[in-house]
Amino acid sequence: PNYTGKRNEVIKNTGNAIVPQGTTISWQVETHQTNVISFRSNEQEENFTQSAKDYFSYSKQLNKSINYKIATSNKELKNHESLNFTIQVISDELPKIIVKSDIDSISHGPVQFIGQLSDDYGINKLQLVYYNKNNPKQAKAHLIDVSKTSFSDFYYVFPDGIDIEEGVAYELYFEVFDNDVVNGNKKTKSRIFSYYNKTEKELKEELLNEQKETISNISKIVEKSKQSNSELEKFKNSLQKKAEINWNDTKQLEQFIKRQTQYQEMFQKQTNQLE
Repeated sequence: PNYTGKRNEVIKNTGNAIVPQGTTISWQVETHQTNVISFRSNEQEENFTQSAKDYFSYSKQLNKSINYKIATSNKELKNHESLNFTIQVISDELPKIIVKSDIDSISHGPVQFIGQLSDDYGINKLQLVYYNKNNPKQAKAHLIDVSKTSFSDFYYVFPDGIDIEEGVAYELYFEVFDNDVVNGNKKTKSRIFSYYNKTEKELKEELLNEQKETISNISKIVEKSKQSNSELEKFKNSLQKKAEINWNDTKQLEQFIKRQTQYQEMFQKQTNQLE
């Protein structure tokens, strides 16, 4: 079939072959003192067409593997020579899709999807199917542009190009179609993802709760930092009373400094998040 992108082949002096599903095979046979050539399989028996003296031909489109015989006859001998052959037909496989997303870590806003598509002969199209979780029969499809090759990557940010309603829980998945002309475009779908599109009121409440939590974390860090400073002052006073500073004293001082640095980094991180 043309969609496979494979070139026509000529195989000489054998009737065995491995071909894609839907391939049309033409047998060309040169004979001697032969009047009839028959094609025999479990399904049928048909005669070749004589195209010229000592030349016969027969064509057949194959959708599944067959074992067959070619038998020759003339006026004196019927089926004098019978040869056994096999044609193995390779079916077009289902397309494959792998999708990764940050949807599980996103509480609101756009969601990123990265995917890989593959097929033995080529991709036909990719679409996103989405619907209200409570009304899956009203599913809608959004076409995503991909290259129609055997291997393709895609990147999509949901809900780009789509109008979705506030306060609605959506389910969505990706569906890839191959270019199989023989069986019709076969499809494979990804796993189903869930997405709740929060209302403006819910978003404000969520942001306020996040701010409260961040402020609470900052307060805890400040308290711990104060406590660490107090311990550091006590330690400094104890060092001043010592004639010599030993190795343990040095390590303990390093731990104080390290802890204060960590508190400072945590404080800066929480402040950035609050902003």
